Amino acid sequence: KIFKHTPGPSGTTRDGTLHFSDRVSWPITPFIGTLGTAPDREVTTSNDGQGDWGGNLDVRDFAPGNTVLLPVWHPGGLFYVGDVHASQGDTEFTGTAAETQATVRLRFGVIKGRRVPWVRVMKPESIVSLYAYRPLEVAVETATVNLIEWLASDYGFRPVDAYCLVSTCPDFRINVYQMCRLGKLNYVAGAEIPTRYLVPA
Repeated sequence: KIFKHTPGPSGTTRDGTLHFSDRVSWPITPFIGTLGTAPDREVTTSNDGQGDWGGNLDVRDFAPGNTVLLPVWHPGGLFYVGDVHASQGDTEFTGTAAETQATVRLRFGVIKGRRVPWVRVMKPESIVSLYAYRPLEVAVETATVNLIEWLASDYGFRPVDAYCLVSTCPDFRINVYQMCRLGKLNYVAGAEIPTRYLVPA
């Protein structure tokens, strides 16, 4: 299926509209489907390569205004990017989102002396811990455990308090970004909590 994209106030489709049909449309919400640094070992990274370095994760939060934290295994990072989407629903169920061409501008920084265990996203009002695995419940559990450890290491929470926070906070969310049965592709989950709760007891 081919979708029509019309420009928005900026004159580009970044803030434009996607027309699903003559009667159904929605705002374009562009994001990067595939990004990462060169991994510490040889892997397939074009379609089904996913890991702590990033890869084909199809995370809608790889979007303008957000910060993505990735481990660096090689000098220079050897960052790669592609597979930009105009929009996508939860799970990318068919294996294809609203694919589009794009011009991408990125800003890089290095945090020396630290390495994240898996990909993380910092949004203006929340943080997200990602993980990819099959079955889905392993991805959900590991993303959540990694978030708990993130709260303890960076935000001053006692582990038991972070553990209780994700179980009781009504705004804690599990996002399923990718869950299509395509080759060896893993399922991608994100554990998300708003930053307004990141005040330790």
